[in-house]
Amino acid sequence: MKEEEILLCNMLKTALYSEEDSIEPCVSADLYRSSLFTGNVGEEKINRVVDIALKHSVLPFLFNIFDTVSDLECFDVVQRKTIQIVQQNYHLLILSAFITRLLKENGIKSVILKGCAAACYYPVPEYRKSGDIDLLFRNLKDTKSACELLCANGFRLKEEQHANHHIACVSPEGIDIELHSMLSEPFDNMHVNEYLKGIQHEFIDNMEEKEIMGIILPVPAMPYNAFYLLIHMLQHFLRSGFGLKLLCDWAVLLNGGMQKGDIDIFLRLVNDSGIYGFAEVVTSVCVCYLGLDDSKVLDIIKNSEYEKYASGDKKFKLRNDKAEQFINEVFEAEEFGKSSADRMVVMRGTGIAAYVREFHHQMCLTYPKACKVIVIWPFLWIMMFAGFFYRNKKIRNVSGVAIISKAAKRSRLAKEMKLFK
Repeated sequence: MKEEEILLCNMLKTALYSEEDSIEPCVSADLYRSSLFTGNVGEEKINRVVDIALKHSVLPFLFNIFDTVSDLECFDVVQRKTIQIVQQNYHLLILSAFITRLLKENGIKSVILKGCAAACYYPVPEYRKSGDIDLLFRNLKDTKSACELLCANGFRLKEEQHANHHIACVSPEGIDIELHSMLSEPFDNMHVNEYLKGIQHEFIDNMEEKEIMGIILPVPAMPYNAFYLLIHMLQHFLRSGFGLKLLCDWAVLLNGGMQKGDIDIFLRLVNDSGIYGFAEVVTSVCVCYLGLDDSKVLDIIKNSEYEKYASGDKKFKLRNDKAEQFINEVFEAEEFGKSSADRMVVMRGTGIAAYVREFHHQMCLTYPKACKVIVIWPFLWIMMFAGFFYRNKKIRNVSGVAIISKAAKRSRLAKEMKLFK
């Protein structure tokens, strides 16, 4: 990791938790204010920290550190971005309340995903950036009913629908509303997709009304919220990647602690879906680099298959090499994994079979209806192959070889997680 990346992580340790939750007393807002104010860190390095935080959409979390050093040139950037995010979040909050109340009055049950449902675990929820509203429904029928209801109340369907797992609408003010009929875009594993479909009703049945920034909203209960954040992270990781914001979501959620019954539900979900290895890695990263107290995750990580990672004094023994690889991957990806044109997918393996499986999976995502007709698969493969090289060479100006090379590098880390096994 670069020095400015380490400094940003240390700053986030201060920002993500209240003082009573901090496990590192030496890491305090006053310490960083002093360092910034006296110039011990250096303004050039601070500017790089601000730039990285901006690219990862975590800059508002640092506002309380910068608020007494307004003489630094970068303070204007921090203040301006924080004000923008806070105003945007209150707009989304009020709109979320309107939509969920409208749905409830018409007998349609829903829960909010990400956004407010993740922000509620932060010391200052307003600082967590959100750009749209995501709602999950029990099934496709309810999703379509919700879409019809919104369109009858001033919303409209987006002209282009780019996902198979949600319907995208737009509010009169131009805010995107994603109506999810599935928990995630289909993975390249039929068992996992069927499992996620089978447990979707649990998210609705175990919904809780939670006060967030003064507004009562329907969100998934703790274990389901935690599981969804993991699924959402994994979906982005297997594509272009994700940045620090999603790691911060995970850290603050776990910092809130889980009750015994919630832990049992969470472990059932991650074990049955085969994403336990992924949960272990992202949790390790949050302990190593974002200051998460390892005592708060012992019960979650404590599992018969992973007992060898716990030492005699009940301290979580981290797999530092994997955590370091992962945090480097996160910094490289930036917020939505769009830091470079050659970041596209990750395979769950490194052999030729993994490439073939991922190629076929991408074909099914691109042609969800046509791929059900097996006899036309060869034609669809040819279209995918030609389109892949044309779009990347002519439009994105990156070679297919570069994409495959980057995918192979990232896939080695994914292979060690033993996903979906």
